[in-house]
Amino acid sequence: MNDDIPAPRISAGFPGGNVRVLGIEGGTVRLAPDLRDTLQFWFFWRFRAAFPAEGTWRFEFPDGNCVGTRGPAVRREGETEWRWLSGDALHESDRVFEWTSAGPETVEFCQCVPYQGADFDAFAATFADDPCVSVSELCRSRAGRSVPLLRLREGDPAEAVLFSCRHHAQESMASFAMEGLLRALASDEPWAAAFRRSFEVLAVPFVDRDGVEDGTQGKFRIPHDHNRDYGAAGGHLYPETAALERLLDERRPVAVLDLHCPWIRGGETNENAYLVGIPAERLWPAQAAFGALLEKHCPPEAPYFAADTLLFGTHWNLPTDFSNGFGTGFSRWAAGKPWPRLAQGMEIPFANFREKTQTPDTVRAFGRGIAAALAEFLSAR
Repeated sequence: MNDDIPAPRISAGFPGGNVRVLGIEGGTVRLAPDLRDTLQFWFFWRFRAAFPAEGTWRFEFPDGNCVGTRGPAVRREGETEWRWLSGDALHESDRVFEWTSAGPETVEFCQCVPYQGADFDAFAATFADDPCVSVSELCRSRAGRSVPLLRLREGDPAEAVLFSCRHHAQESMASFAMEGLLRALASDEPWAAAFRRSFEVLAVPFVDRDGVEDGTQGKFRIPHDHNRDYGAAGGHLYPETAALERLLDERRPVAVLDLHCPWIRGGETNENAYLVGIPAERLWPAQAAFGALLEKHCPPEAPYFAADTLLFGTHWNLPTDFSNGFGTGFSRWAAGKPWPRLAQGMEIPFANFREKTQTPDTVRAFGRGIAAALAEFLSAR
């Protein structure tokens, strides 16, 4: 290790940055997520390290599991693409990773591949000449940031579908799936053109806009997070959730899909994509049918298995569902409305679907599978 050279300079003062330095000794840097307003431990972190010279450094998270199955996502200063430190190999440690510098350099590290407002802006800009796509403002966040709403339609369809993402700010891999499904529905494929003539697509890419930009965990925020802000007796704590509820009540979408990411690794459910079963029994047949279509349409590099659906009443998917005495989650709340034919939460792992390593491109391909499955599902009247 590097007992004889200056320590790297650690910083998190940029959009999405989050870390606390617990100490630096010899060649070891001890770190922790900055939990800020979080009720309990959670695992998101992102920082830059300016290395003064060549050497190998060990980064440790002594307080809990913070390193995923492919290690951290990394990119050097000047690079645009992120990569997993461990590539396709399993990163054995859930609390430690190492980095070797060949000389002075600045490197950014993150628990997952991040996705910020600037990324969505760049994505939306690719539709600047597409008359079927428009981006407006859903509302303003508590900090005064604009919360975007993307609409995709051809003509004036009577019905609508609604996609939401980032109810928990740090669940960034879900954003790449949203990109993939929107790109597919905007494509020249005949099935996609037919879809947008029949359904207006409403997409909210950042329900917790402030959390995304401020680099907060989002999950288990005090007193409750965005995904426990529906149906509470005291009304809404967040303007985004109030605006999303109004949008749903006004447009009455026939399908609602809320995209999330699970725990960082391990366990029975955290390394495969799955639908979250909802308590509304009338929608259980639709959930099963949609799951089967996902298995059919999702690509081999990002597979879906209908058997992985987390049925209501099993594992963590219980009636209380971490409500902490407040409201309920968005998909569960939407499923209680009389008009959806489908109302689902979906969990998209951070780094791998079983043995398949995931990247932004493979998760976008997964999103295309979601779009094709939804189109076939809704075509079956």
